[in-house]
Amino acid sequence: MVKYFKNIESIHQFTLELERYSDSLNCHYCLKNDQFVSHGFVYKKQSRGEKRKVGKRIFCSNRSGRTGCGSTLRFYLSEELHAFHYNTSQLFIFLSSLIARLSIQAAYQQATGTREPRNAYRWLNRLQPKLIEYRRLLKRPTKSIELTFKSSTKRFQILLPTIQSLFLNLGFQPCSEYQIIKQMRFI
Repeated sequence: MVKYFKNIESIHQFTLELERYSDSLNCHYCLKNDQFVSHGFVYKKQSRGEKRKVGKRIFCSNRSGRTGCGSTLRFYLSEELHAFHYNTSQLFIFLSSLIARLSIQAAYQQATGTREPRNAYRWLNRLQPKLIEYRRLLKRPTKSIELTFKSSTKRFQILLPTIQSLFLNLGFQPCSEYQIIKQMRFI
């Protein structure tokens, strides 16, 4: 199922045409596929208290004669990291800085403007279990690149070559492109 879109207009258009996709769109909870209704936008609060549209919800309707379960599904912009304050551009800057051999604190500060790298370690912890998925997407093995990261920690000797290869294969905004291609979270 499509979960990530390039822009908010394409998400909105998709949710307006839900009956068109009734065969391919199933509720994860009740497994019904023809009960969805557009339910409103998903917003992310910005630093000055402003809200920005980052996605849209659909509702497995149990109202007006429908027999759905009442749960909601969310669709997001590909540039958004679900449940994170920062977006894929900032994550890309952080990871690119690590590949360029900056320290974790310096890379996080460059990406977010924040001196406290506490969340950087959360990002790294979330990246580790995704290595298998990243390597499945790659067309060539990462062994040749792993040799260039010998002086780093063991964690980085495995993680950074894979991320570097992934970035080389995916293009301009690789974290966002990954979410579009795989239709799953980058982290």
